[in-house]
Amino acid sequence: MFLADSGHGGQTKDLDGDEDDGEDEVIYPVDFQQAGHIVDDLIHDIVVKPLPPGCRLTAIFDSCHSGSALDLPYIYSTEGKLKEPNLAAEAGQGLLSAISAYSRGDMISWSGCKDSQTSADAFEAGKAAGAMSFAFMSALKAKPEQSYQELLINIR
Repeated sequence: MFLADSGHGGQTKDLDGDEDDGEDEVIYPVDFQQAGHIVDDLIHDIVVKPLPPGCRLTAIFDSCHSGSALDLPYIYSTEGKLKEPNLAAEAGQGLLSAISAYSRGDMISWSGCKDSQTSADAFEAGKAAGAMSFAFMSALKAKPEQSYQELLINIR
């Protein structure tokens, strides 16, 4: 399964206590002025939780404050090194199932920035684009078959 979002993002007060910084990450769909934003908890419930064993999810979020937009329990640095696990997210999933799914690499989320940052815009070939989305597509076009680690290096 592949999911991509390149648009606007933000943060809102965490109401269920699962965020270390007290803020949930949100994306703003095109109809957000009528329907509101979409909170990362809801994205996780709709996209991540129902995945059957063995299903692989690769997601790209190229929006501000999107570092943990899927609320996955592990976050890697820009160098590809594992940071501290998000224990609150793990607790909500069931520790054993979360560890096994994530350790197999079944769920990967790429983001243009950390939760505390804004994502950059780019102007490429005369068109506006998200900088991370453009780098991701360029790296894949240059070398379609590569590991996630190689892709991370090539995007950077």
